[in-house]
Amino acid sequence: MSDQGKRVAVVTGATSGIGLAVARLLAVQGHRVFIGARSAENVAETVKELQGEGLEVDGGVVDVRSTDGVRAWIQAAVDRFGSVDVVVNNAGRSGGGVTADIA
Repeated sequence: MSDQGKRVAVVTGATSGIGLAVARLLAVQGHRVFIGARSAENVAETVKELQGEGLEVDGGVVDVRSTDGVRAWIQAAVDRFGSVDVVVNNAGRSGGGVTADIA
């Protein structure tokens, strides 16, 4: 399959845990994958790791709390791979999050 026929997936929170597993699985299945996380160092290390496994992966920093940041990250994926076909929003956190007063 030519690169033009490959689907492109973007995955947030992709430098560890479930996000990393999803990014790896998509890449193993033949997708070109653009990963994202808030740490530039973690993104670079994860891209290097996955590329070392022979997978077609790139990435960039993204903070999903910023609409403009997400737009710029998606544009970076399009600039790199030409399109986006699959979006996996895995970014998040547990504990210590925002709370609401429901009085």
